[in-house]
Parts: sequence; C-alpha cells; structure tokens
Amino acid sequence: AAAAAAVPDAALVLLGGDLAWHGSKSRDETLGIFVNVSAQLAAAFPTSVRSCAAIGNNDVYPDYAVDPSNSTYYRAQAAAISTMCELPADAATNLAGRGFFARELEPGFVIVALNTDVYSIESKVRAETAADPLGQFEWLEAQLAAAEDAGSEVWVVGHIPPALDSHERLPMWQEPYAARYWKLVVRYSAIISAQLYGHLHTDAYRLFDADASPAAGAPPLIL
Repeated sequence: AAAAAAVPDAALVLLGGDLAWHGSKSRDETLGIFVNVSAQLAAAFPTSVRSCAAIGNNDVYPDYAVDPSNSTYYRAQAAAISTMCELPADAATNLAGRGFFARELEPGFVIVALNTDVYSIESKVRAETAADPLGQFEWLEAQLAAAEDAGSEVWVVGHIPPALDSHERLPMWQEPYAARYWKLVVRYSAIISAQLYGHLHTDAYRLFDADASPAAGAPPLIL
C-alpha cells in the first residue's frame, strides 16, 4: 500500500524475491505466506502495471532447498507469480518446472528472471557434480542470443547476486557458477543494461570489471 501510494503511476514493479520470512516452520507456511503477499502486491497495483518477480531462498522450504529432479517443485510459487505478473503460458510453465523464466514486456525489452538458489554457497546442489543445474546457463545463453539477434534490451533479475556478501565480504555464489555467469555477461554486455538482485537487505551498487582477473573464489568486483 505504501509503495502504491508513493508511486501510483509506476510503469513497472520488480520483486527480488524472499516474500516469505526466515523462520518459516513448514512448506505449507512458506507457500501460504508467498501466495498471500503476492496477492496483496497484485491488488496494490492496477493490472495495467507490468510486474516481474524472482524466487528467493526463503520462498522455498527448507531455506535454500532446491530439488532439480522435481519438475513441479516451483508450481505453487509459479501460480502466484503468473497471476501477479500476468506471465504468458510458456514462461509460467518454465517457472513451475525450473524456477526461472523470460518475458518480453514490450517489443525490444526483455526481462530474464533467474533462479539463483541453485548457485548459492548454501545450496545442496554443488558445482562439483552439477555443471549446469536445471539447464539454466544453457537456457540463459539461448535467451541472450535471441535477444541479441532481435536487437532487444535485457534486464536480468534475480535474488542472490553473484557477488560478495555486504557484511562478511564472502562470495554468495559457488565460484564455478559465478565465473560462468560473468562470462555470459561480458559476452552480451551490449544488450544487458541492468542486473537487479535482492537478498542483501540494503541498497548497493556493484561494478563489474571485465578486464580484471577473478580473485580466488570470487568474481572480479569493485565494491
């Protein structure tokens, strides 16, 4: 309600994940909160306002849990996000099965919403045994290539950023995943005009130095 009052004529509403709280005691509680908050956000803004949301680590149960073998793992979250963001059928299906999606909001403008839970240092999915969990990197590269061919601008939206934690200054993504992500960002830097993430509970800008050599265990960042 406060957001709608502050910006009643918003052209776009972006959610960086974690609609549920850290202390959830069950999957039912987590999904109940997620669905409830999503519905309130959808009601706060008119249907003419475009919205886009990514799934956060607290939006699943247990926290950071991911089941790459379950093709309906994100089904409940996808139903809520699809309603709030008015996702087309193909995007909704991809979100329900894998936790990520792409959406062309208007000709020449694409938002790619990533599932960052699988890359977290807290995830049970490990880079040593899963080079491309959920096939997300292959999918992302295909989305970026298609956008480049179409001359479209791309915004990348996610929850956990591929960067250093604001407090402990430690990597938040497993290093092989971060390195692969930044390689794609460099390759498609001409069309990626924004990377917008949540998770940090603070406002911050991070600058990526494409010419620097990555430090051990961390992507090259200027903090």
